[in-house]
Amino acid sequence: KFLKRSKKQETNLELNLNKIAVVTEKIDNIQGKGAIKINGLIWSARSLDDSVIDADELVVFKEIRGNTAYVERN
Repeated sequence: KFLKRSKKQETNLELNLNKIAVVTEKIDNIQGKGAIKINGLIWSARSLDDSVIDADELVVFKEIRGNTAYVERN
């Protein structure tokens, strides 16, 4: 038997999209470094516009590619 789902269920990841996160390690796309903390979890991070974002700044979690979060300045 096949079960039909009437609506798409969001994952924990999707629930965090567009939420505020704290930069825990300076984000620098050129050096391939950066991390954020959101809901107690640390994610590898890159900026969407290739800007450098210092530690302790607030950012908006916009999308995920693989296991890397892509963020924008708040």
